[in-house]
Amino acid sequence: MATSSEIASVANGAPAVVAADLLIAAAGPVDAEALRQRVTEAVRAFGAYEPGELRIAVASPVASVAEGAVIDSVGGVQFVNYALAASATPALPWLTAPAAYREIARLAEKIGAQACLVFGQDLGALDEATVAALARPLFEGKALVSAPLYPTGKYEGLLNGGILYPFTRALYGKAIRHPFAVDFGIAGAMIAKLAADAPRGPVGEILCPLVEGAVADLAIAQSHISASHVTQSEGIDLSSVLGALAGCAFEDAERNAAFWQRVRGSQATAVYSSPSAAVADGQNVDVRPLIESFQIGFRNLQEIWGLVLPPVTLLELKRLSRLGADQFQMPDSLWAKIVYDFALAHRLRPISRSHLLGALTPLYLGWVASYATEIQGGDADAAEQRVERLAVAYEAAKPYFVSRWRWPDRFNP
Repeated sequence: MATSSEIASVANGAPAVVAADLLIAAAGPVDAEALRQRVTEAVRAFGAYEPGELRIAVASPVASVAEGAVIDSVGGVQFVNYALAASATPALPWLTAPAAYREIARLAEKIGAQACLVFGQDLGALDEATVAALARPLFEGKALVSAPLYPTGKYEGLLNGGILYPFTRALYGKAIRHPFAVDFGIAGAMIAKLAADAPRGPVGEILCPLVEGAVADLAIAQSHISASHVTQSEGIDLSSVLGALAGCAFEDAERNAAFWQRVRGSQATAVYSSPSAAVADGQNVDVRPLIESFQIGFRNLQEIWGLVLPPVTLLELKRLSRLGADQFQMPDSLWAKIVYDFALAHRLRPISRSHLLGALTPLYLGWVASYATEIQGGDADAAEQRVERLAVAYEAAKPYFVSRWRWPDRFNP
């Protein structure tokens, strides 16, 4: 542990470097006072802190102090910083720049942390219960990656439930319910993996540590937490969100193709703790505007869809475009193949990726309309079971994706 004289030496230009067992890191710029207050409450998860027991460090990007320096100490918890360039901006305001993950992991290595907990920069999940839930599997040696199970209502998280979760589960063989979670924990080999990761892709790229852990075949645990995040969506349209997240999933698919083509089926991931409370069902969704958006897309995007989708899929979409709200239902197998076809087109680039992912939006809205119609009479548990059936459909359609990936011209007209 750093002493008070070492802390004082920071002000004199001789920064001290902390040593800690647990690093808690904010994945972006945060208000220092808000971070201090949140951490003070959160570390109660480990009982009354005494020097010589669990050593805790808290990190945030602070450009004015040397990397790894102790900038404050409160109640035995050391506050340190990590380097993060101003140009390292995330693709979406509530996500995390890949550089932040790399620098946090490097700092964890530098200070000798056994485990590292990373939280979204809104600090929405940085509380006592979540810290305990994410840290426990790591310190008990049950996992090297600790993922959250966020509370999700039946009309919430549909981009995750309709694309990100079933797509990553089918490809990588690990059932990680929230693969793009901004809150998670890592330990051991996973810290080393992220720390060694070289910068790649353009500024704004998304790095998904949970997918990285699945590809590395590391032990992954999931824990129910009660915290949730309020996304900063003002001025951001659905196509931008879908393009950023689905685009990242598709880039990961290209990067990890040699791995996922060998994966068959999926494995359940160990789940710790139980949901803290039932999730409100929410009001039923009026699907008519969603179906209208799908129909407009069918009329206006024929040329682009024809570059991406095989004729049999286009015929099925034509049939759907003629159905009213009371009959509209998109089969799971059709939706899974559509997502796979767009992932392939993302690799082959028959058109620009931004136009490609924009053309996926009305198809996604069509799936949302079908999903909302089907689950409107059920509760959140029924909706979760529905998402699980969709994930199974993605797995069943994976051989189609593998075949198209290996021989993309075989299915083209």
